[in-house]
Amino acid sequence: MNGFFKWILSVLVMAGLVSFALLNRGDVTLNWFPAYTQLSMSLSLFVLIVFAKGFIIGALMVWLDFGAKRRELRALRKYKKQQEKLADDTLPADPYGVAFPSAATQPSPLPPIVPPVDRE
Repeated sequence: MNGFFKWILSVLVMAGLVSFALLNRGDVTLNWFPAYTQLSMSLSLFVLIVFAKGFIIGALMVWLDFGAKRRELRALRKYKKQQEKLADDTLPADPYGVAFPSAATQPSPLPPIVPPVDRE
């Protein structure tokens, strides 16, 4: 259900951006302070560039934030592979080519049956 709301929100944001771009086709003059230069471009193009920069910076921040999680996941996969290899090496092989079942797959023995005792 959470993914559904994300799709609805993204469709609304995109509809807002498209309508803004269609309604604001006029040129704007941008003044860059350090260089004292002026740049004239469409307002919708400027907004598109700002949103693209925001998206790229946000994606980079998320990627950097999950770096530790990716490293931990790689270490866990390596550890799992080592443990599986170790488990395969420790199983004794049957002379007929069939591996013995592990203790986890064997049914547990039944408890002994003890007749009830009458106490009078």
